[in-house]
Amino acid sequence: MSEGPQGGAIPGPAAEARSEALPPPEEREVHLRDYLAVLRKHLPVLAAVVVVAVGATAAVTFRQTPIYRATAQLNIRRDPPPGGGLESTWAWITTQREHMETQNKLMRSRAVARTAIESLRRLGKLPAAAAGASDDRHALDAFLAGVEVRAVKDSFLVNVSYVGPDPAECARNANAVVDAFIEESAARQTNTAQEKIQKIREELPRAQERLRAAQESLQKFQEQNEVLNFEDYRRLTQANLAKLHSTLVDVQSSRRVAESRHLSVSRIRADGGDLTGLPSVAESRVLENYRHQEILLEQERLALAGRFKADHPSARAVEEKLAAVREKIRGELSGIVRRIETEFEERKFQEQDLERGIERERSALRDLERKAKDHDLMQGEVTRAKSDYDSLAEQQNQIQQSSSVNLNSATVVDRAEVPEFPVKPDPALNLMLAGLLGIVGGVGLSFLLEYLDDRLRTAEEVERALGLPVIGGVPRFSEGASDEEHDLVTFADPKAGASESFRALRTALLFSPSARAARHLVVTSAAAGEGKTVVSTNLAIALAQGGGRVLLLEADLRRPRVAKTFGIAPTPGLADLLAGRAPIEGALRTTKVENLTVLPAGTIPENPSELLGTAAMAGLLRDLSRRYDRVVVDTPPVLVVTDPCVVAALADATVQVVSARQVSRSVARRGAEALRRVGARVVGAVLTKVPAGSREYGDYAYYYYAGAADARREGAGTAEPRG
Repeated sequence: MSEGPQGGAIPGPAAEARSEALPPPEEREVHLRDYLAVLRKHLPVLAAVVVVAVGATAAVTFRQTPIYRATAQLNIRRDPPPGGGLESTWAWITTQREHMETQNKLMRSRAVARTAIESLRRLGKLPAAAAGASDDRHALDAFLAGVEVRAVKDSFLVNVSYVGPDPAECARNANAVVDAFIEESAARQTNTAQEKIQKIREELPRAQERLRAAQESLQKFQEQNEVLNFEDYRRLTQANLAKLHSTLVDVQSSRRVAESRHLSVSRIRADGGDLTGLPSVAESRVLENYRHQEILLEQERLALAGRFKADHPSARAVEEKLAAVREKIRGELSGIVRRIETEFEERKFQEQDLERGIERERSALRDLERKAKDHDLMQGEVTRAKSDYDSLAEQQNQIQQSSSVNLNSATVVDRAEVPEFPVKPDPALNLMLAGLLGIVGGVGLSFLLEYLDDRLRTAEEVERALGLPVIGGVPRFSEGASDEEHDLVTFADPKAGASESFRALRTALLFSPSARAARHLVVTSAAAGEGKTVVSTNLAIALAQGGGRVLLLEADLRRPRVAKTFGIAPTPGLADLLAGRAPIEGALRTTKVENLTVLPAGTIPENPSELLGTAAMAGLLRDLSRRYDRVVVDTPPVLVVTDPCVVAALADATVQVVSARQVSRSVARRGAEALRRVGARVVGAVLTKVPAGSREYGDYAYYYYAGAADARREGAGTAEPRG
C-alpha cells in the first residue's frame, strides 16, 4: 500500500472489491417450534400471570356469599278453540311461540310479584328482599330480581326459579310465584271472557239492525225496477245492440251507393248533360226496349221519306209513333232519376233511424248497468251485515265454550324444594376459567415481550439480520472466574466447553473458502462489551495451538488490555512502531503460549485513527504476514470509533462478534454496514455469551462440550464476558 496525496493510506487489493449493501432481512415461514421457543423463553412470565390470575380468582371466589336456586316446574297448556275451523286452528298453531313468551313475561310481572308477596306476608314469611325495601315499588323490584323463568324447549313446560342466599326462602318464594301466577292467570282469563261477552252483547243488536235495513233496501229496489235477473237482461240488450250495429253497416253501404248515384244525376243536370250515360239508365231493360223501338221507327221513317211526302198518312203515322216512343223514353228517364233520388232519401232516413235505435239501446244498457251496480252494492251490504252478525254470534258461542273449558290452564308439575348445594360461586369453574384466562394472558404477554425485544439471540437471527454466516459460538462464562479464565480460557482450561468452541471457530476459519487464505484476520464488534477481545485472544491461542506461527496484534489504541491479559510489558507497541519510536523486534512479545507472539498497543496516541490509516500500518501488515502464518487483529467497536473500519479496509478478512441477548438488530446491522462501506471483507459472525445448554445457537457439537462447563459451574451464577 502506498501513501496518497494527503498522506493517508491508499486502499490495497482487499478494498478494491467492494461488498454490496447488506440484503434486507429474509422472510421465512414461521413454524410451530418458533412459537414453542418463545413460550419456553418466557415461561416464568407465563407462570406468573397464571398464578396471579388463579390466586386473585380464588381469593374473590371464597369470599363470596353462597347463592342458592330453587326451581318449580309448570305446565302451561293451551288447547285449540273448540269447534274452530282450519283457519282458527292454524292461527292457534302459529301463535304458540308468542303465547309462551307472553306467559313467561307475565310470570315476572308486578301483579304476580305483588300477589306472591301478599301470600307470603299472610303466612308470616315476608321475603327478606321485600322487607328491606323502602317502599312498595322497590319491594317489588327487589323480589323480582331473584325470579328466573326459563321455558323448556319443544314443550309447554316452564321452569320458575328463585335465586338468593337463603335456600329455604328460595323454595318458598319460587312456590309463591307459581301459585300467584296460576291465580292471576285464572282471574285474568275469567275477566277477559266476561268483558268480551259483554262487548258482543252490546254489538249484536246494532249488527242485527244493519242487516234488517240492508235487506229492506234491497227488496224495495227490486220491486221498483221489476228486475229479477240483471244478467239475462244485459245479454239480451247486448244482442239487440249487436244486431242493430250489423244492420246499420249494411244500410250505410247501400246509402253510400245511392248517394253516389244521386250526386251523379245532380252533376249531369247542372251541366245540362245526357242522363243516358248513367249506369242505372244503361241497366234499364224498359229503356233499352224503347230505344230499340225508336231505332226501328227511325229507320221506317227514313224509308217512307224516300217514297212519300211528309204529309202522307203513312209518314204521319210513323212520326206519331216515333214521338210517342220518345215521350216514353223521357218518362222512363224521369222515373229512373226519381227512383235514384227516392232510394237515396230512403237509405238516409233508414240510417238515421238505426242510429237513433242504437243510441236508445246503449242508453238502456247504461241504465241497466247502473241499476245492476246498485243492486250488487245493496246485495254486498246485505252479505256483509249478515256476516258481521253471524261472526258476533259465533264469537259469543266460542267465548262461552272457552270460558267453561279453560283453554289456558296452568298446572304445577313439580313444586320447588329446598336446594342442598349453592349454584354460585362455583370454585372449580371459576379457577378453571381463571387458569385459562391466565394462560391466554400469559401467552399474549409472552409474545408481546418477544415482539418488543429487538435483541439478537440465535445464529439464525444473526444470519437473517446481517446477511453473514455464523461461523462459531462462544458460551457464557461462569460467574467468579478470573481474568485468565475469561481471556485465556483456551490455554488455562483446554477441556472447557468454551475452549472447544474456540477450536471449532478455528476449524471453521481454516476450512472456510473465504477465510482460509487470509493472513490478516480483524476481530471487531458493533458495540462495546460484546466479547471481541476474548474472541481475538482465544482465537489466536487456538490457532497457535494448531501449529502455526500466530501474532496477536492489539489495534485497540484507546482501551488496550491484551498486555495485561498476558502479563507482558505494554510498551513499546503498535503505536510506537507506527510513530517510528521503536523497532519491530523491540515491540514483539513472546508469551507462555507456544507459537503465539503478541504485539501490544503501546503508548496510547492522541490520534489513533490517523495513525492506523497511514502507509506505515499497511507496510507493517505486509511485513507481519511474511513473518507469521496468521495475524489476528483486535480492534475497538465499529460504532464507537472509526479505527476498526480503517484496519479492516487493509486486512484480508474480518469477523464481527455479536453478543447474544445483548445487542439489538439495528445496532449489529449498522456495524456490519459500516464495515461493508469501507470495503472490508467480512467472512462471518461469531455469536458470544450463548447460555450453556441453550438450543439457540444451533450447533449440536456445542452441547456436548457445554456439559463440561456446566459441571464446573456447580451452582455458580453466570457473568458476562468482557470485551
